[in-house]
Amino acid sequence: MTRIGGRCIGLWVGMVVALLAVSAAPLRVAAEPPLADRVPADAILYVGWSGAESMGPGYAGSHLKAVIDASSLPELINESMPRLLENLGHGDEDAEAWTGLLSAVGGPMWRHPTAIYFGGADLTNPDAPLPRVSIICQAGKEAGAMVEAVRTRVAHMDPPPPFPVLPEEQDGLVVINLGAMAVSAKQKPAPALSARKEFVAAMGQVAKDPVAALYLDVDAAVAFHDQIAAKFAPAQAKPTIEAVKEALGIKSLKRIAWGAGFDAKEWSSQAYLESPEPRSGLVKFLLEAKPLSDQALRTIPATATMAAAGHFDLGGLLGTVREMVRKIDPATSQDFEGGLDQVKQMIGMDLQGDILDTLGDEWVVYSNPAVGGSGILGLTVVNRLKEPAKAEQALGQLEKLLNGMMKEGMAGGPVTVAFNTVQQGDLTIHYLAVPFVAPSWAIKDGVLYAGLYPQVISGAYEHVKSGGKSILDNPDFVALRKRLTPEGRSVTAISYSDLPKVTTEGYQEVLMLARVYLGMADLFGAKTPAMAMPTLTKLLPHVTPAAGIAWPDKDGYHFKEISPFPGSQILAAGGMGPALAAEQTIFMGVALPALAKARINANRIKSASNLRMIGQAMLLYANENKGKYPAEMGELLLTQDITIDVFVNPETRTRAPRNQDKEALAAWVSKDSDYEYLGAGKTNQTPPNVIVAHEKFRPNAVGVNLLFGDGHVEFLYKQAAEQAIAKQKQDEIMKKGGK
Repeated sequence: MTRIGGRCIGLWVGMVVALLAVSAAPLRVAAEPPLADRVPADAILYVGWSGAESMGPGYAGSHLKAVIDASSLPELINESMPRLLENLGHGDEDAEAWTGLLSAVGGPMWRHPTAIYFGGADLTNPDAPLPRVSIICQAGKEAGAMVEAVRTRVAHMDPPPPFPVLPEEQDGLVVINLGAMAVSAKQKPAPALSARKEFVAAMGQVAKDPVAALYLDVDAAVAFHDQIAAKFAPAQAKPTIEAVKEALGIKSLKRIAWGAGFDAKEWSSQAYLESPEPRSGLVKFLLEAKPLSDQALRTIPATATMAAAGHFDLGGLLGTVREMVRKIDPATSQDFEGGLDQVKQMIGMDLQGDILDTLGDEWVVYSNPAVGGSGILGLTVVNRLKEPAKAEQALGQLEKLLNGMMKEGMAGGPVTVAFNTVQQGDLTIHYLAVPFVAPSWAIKDGVLYAGLYPQVISGAYEHVKSGGKSILDNPDFVALRKRLTPEGRSVTAISYSDLPKVTTEGYQEVLMLARVYLGMADLFGAKTPAMAMPTLTKLLPHVTPAAGIAWPDKDGYHFKEISPFPGSQILAAGGMGPALAAEQTIFMGVALPALAKARINANRIKSASNLRMIGQAMLLYANENKGKYPAEMGELLLTQDITIDVFVNPETRTRAPRNQDKEALAAWVSKDSDYEYLGAGKTNQTPPNVIVAHEKFRPNAVGVNLLFGDGHVEFLYKQAAEQAIAKQKQDEIMKKGGK
């Protein structure tokens, strides 16, 4: 389901970029990012594209042009989409104003060089701040009609837009200011973004002749945020805001640049995150990584059609998050650590030390058609562990815990959900026995293998064991890796898709997904072309392998990718998407309710254990105080070896206080803990059927645990528990009255 949704997005992103090329008009050579000379230098965000009529000289011989020429995409964008917008607005004056505006502005923006500018906001009037947003379009002969359409449509909007919409035109250049007047069509800004040295330097790290470009000035964005906080944030929140920025390390991230264009016949995109050393916080963790080793790449078979490898330290991530939370708010940090302590109590292991820190920081993911097919169901995850023995023990313990919870949740029912094992030679494979897929894992010779089927795990292990040919022996991968990697650089992450080998399978899924959207458009009268996508025979000659790499340096982080045309990687083989969706539905319908029930039962058992410990503490207190129980439950915290977490029911959202003196903690236990104390005035000679403490009643709870005089705990349904407690209190009142 997630993958299909992601493909829908990828499909339309690719098609939208492709639609920039629907015109066969004369081309121009771009010397800089589109219309950057018309954008003010104070831009926080700039987005630009060259337009369908000016894609640059690389377009003429590109795979993209060939795919466009073989499709009906020009008809889709020039005829079907305007017709759809018109039909959607028909009969509704308000809707017609908006759809008409979108049609009037959208068409020229796709066809001609366009830029979008965001420069923050005019906060002169705090009650009505005005955004500084401008759309700039070199619309040529369409300029006059475009401006007139904007004015007409805006005038008919009821209610009107929340801020001024101010269009103007000069010599074919259209500027639409949204909010404050920020850009003029009559003259270039001084200074312009194209003249700003930081912009030139950042964009110089990406595509030199970009068809599309993006620039984000993080420094300026942070300054704008500070400006807003100074005016609107309460004074008490400002230290926290500063702490958040410090913990994230956002001050060490300066600018982000992205550019895309043609590299020979292929489509190339590059991104650059300017973050000079020294870095800090989460930015430091995410951007700094060791070079990717060939040892990791050798675990990928030469026949893999999809592969990705990179560094990611899960234990380090949790450690970084813990440090961030500590810096932001010590009180929140205590709650966060308390949550980790609860996880530790539940699973019997420390999440970071016993599990995450045992994993290696080099991860490999691939699909090998020789073992599990080309799609997502054949994905294999490989990780060379830091502490193999400790990791295997931890995963085995987690498996036992889950099996116990699922067994308890399924008690009395005909369905069983559990992890089983199967022996394949010298390899022990653990797998979850459910329909459609069987999530599996195994550890052997210090390597963790994970996948959706035992067969995939076995195949991955056999490849590593045999020392067979790896992706380093694949000439297409080697060529792309060399083509993308700057001389003298070592990459920290890499991806590869052998699209020529998988397109014949993925093409069907792309057709299906395209028809979902096009079919919906047809239902609203768009009359979309039946051949919006090219035929497979015309598409295949223009499908080449795709790859991407990433690497850090002292100045920042770089990413570079090459593919046959925008959005082409959606052609990777589908891999039974509908079957996976069905499996997810079945598993959610069968297993998850059982797991939910198991969780409730586990919490119920833990709460009963808390009450037993409270009962033991009461008896110890009584032995030290002439047989008398304490007057208040908080006295147990002051006098007995018991922690404050014992007074919290795991089924609630209660957070026990931290960093307070014991007297304050004891007062909290007596007043606000999740358990009601009935032991005041009673002794260790209290009859075994007398209730001395119980869980506080919760609105949606079906029942509560009760602690009795002899230390045993019982669970009673809500009505029975209420009746038992009420009767006991009434008997005690009658007894006192009798005396």
